[in-house]
Amino acid sequence: MDEQIMTDAEKKLGNLIAKIDQSQNFIDNFDSFLNFGLSLFIANQSEEMRKAFIENAQNPYYQDAMKAFGEASVDYHDCFGEVFMDRISHGEHGQFFTPQHIAELMAEVIQPEGDGIWDMACGSGRLLLGGLKKAREKGNEPWMYAGDLDNRCCRMTLLNLCINGARGEVRNTNAMTGECSGVWHIDRLLIGGIWVSWVWHYDKNTDMDTLNANRQKQIEELAYKGVFFDHEQPKK
Repeated sequence: MDEQIMTDAEKKLGNLIAKIDQSQNFIDNFDSFLNFGLSLFIANQSEEMRKAFIENAQNPYYQDAMKAFGEASVDYHDCFGEVFMDRISHGEHGQFFTPQHIAELMAEVIQPEGDGIWDMACGSGRLLLGGLKKAREKGNEPWMYAGDLDNRCCRMTLLNLCINGARGEVRNTNAMTGECSGVWHIDRLLIGGIWVSWVWHYDKNTDMDTLNANRQKQIEELAYKGVFFDHEQPKK
């Protein structure tokens, strides 16, 4: 990858992720950082994820990397894709994503309308971010449908959507066969006049009746506190 096309903010993010745990390789640090960031948005965290978040929150490199992620993500920019291609994908299956400016141009040409935007080979989510930006400029709030066979790509897309206060779902799925190993359902909460993403994760082993009952209970509890939702029910 041409180093010159990375922004200073993206380089800073990559360097901070590399320092999270210098006894690990970059891929493991990158995965840990994605999980750390998602812990801020996932409502039904596993006990393992909760413990990891509490432990990692004490590491200043996680805190600094989250700040750098926010700085590098201004104006719907996908910084994960650049860091991923620079540090990981050249050595792992040769994955390349649509260049940021092409993604934005495609959104400009297509002028997304209607209730939803789809990308079932979402990569790091930059086509969705371009569509979301253009839709919001027109006063629309689409439901974002994302999918990818690569779990890491799903998590990059999910965190990119969450930091931009989107709603929708991300599926870890094979678009050719329809086989799905996990879904992240993204609600939006209105907190103090700001829309914030809130995620429920489930897979084929999840008891959906229990999940929806717990979710509805939290919706009612938060509504009592003045926090409101723009939501749909998660579905298999």
